[in-house]
Amino acid sequence: MKKIILIFAFILILAAGGFFLFRQKSSGSSTGEAMLKVDSSPAAQLFLDNENIGKTPYEDKVAVGEYTLKLIPESTIENAVSWEGRVTIVPNQLTYVNRELRDTELTSGGEILTLEKISGAGGELSVVSTPDSATVTINGEEKGKTPLLLKDLAAGNHELSVVALGSASRSVKIKTTNGYRLNAVFNLAATGTQPIVTNTSPSPEPATSPGTGKASPSPKTSPKASPKASTSPKPSGSTSLTKPPAKPYVEILDTPTGFLRVRAEPGGSGEEVGRVNPGEFYSLLDEESVSSTPWYKIEYETEKEGWISGQYAEKTE
Repeated sequence: MKKIILIFAFILILAAGGFFLFRQKSSGSSTGEAMLKVDSSPAAQLFLDNENIGKTPYEDKVAVGEYTLKLIPESTIENAVSWEGRVTIVPNQLTYVNRELRDTELTSGGEILTLEKISGAGGELSVVSTPDSATVTINGEEKGKTPLLLKDLAAGNHELSVVALGSASRSVKIKTTNGYRLNAVFNLAATGTQPIVTNTSPSPEPATSPGTGKASPSPKTSPKASPKASTSPKPSGSTSLTKPPAKPYVEILDTPTGFLRVRAEPGGSGEEVGRVNPGEFYSLLDEESVSSTPWYKIEYETEKEGWISGQYAEKTE
């Protein structure tokens, strides 16, 4: 009798274990994975926590969690540097990473777009950038400076652009959805005059191919030209020179806007107090480094001093 009871108990344990494994597998397939999409230029090998999972363009489901994502360019001809960053994969939501890999970290740029479920009924957009204090525009209308949170943004397709002095602007085609916050984190390249336009935005329900779990092919990134603004007129008290003065001095280089802002303090967050033009020369009064970028102090008008970014000025000593 005891033997029969033991056998029956053993069968119950096996049945319970099988049911547990079945439930675990089923729940894992619905809440334990989410779509990760990664684009890069040039193509690169993709690593999650040091595990090679493929190369860009990449789009597939990965386990939910926080990862260190690394991109190592395949081509050595273009002399592009690697990139590494943290990403969080959220259940049933698309995480999109796009990187422009160039010869240095300063000249590389990109964005990470993620969706976050919110309690409100409307849609929201959060924009963060490096450097900060970048100008944010939605469909050509200026909305403010980064970091920026826009609430009750109309659901639908929009063009999001981020522009900062001394950096290449970036534009992204996005789609906002009621009940979700779209988080956009931009890294603006320190050099270059062309904005980068990306045509991808996360969706709460990314489309997948039947039976594969893989989404449709990723769209290509397409650059478009950045129009230059007209050169700003010289103020009456300008101290600019058309020929190099005594050393040390700085020469203003070409900029995407056609002028270079003068700020009260070194750094992109300093108040704008004036503007100088490409081709002008100014005596160098002082120099400081902010986030690895040199800033030069000049007298831009008679008895008026300010700071300009070394990204668009050449120093001669």
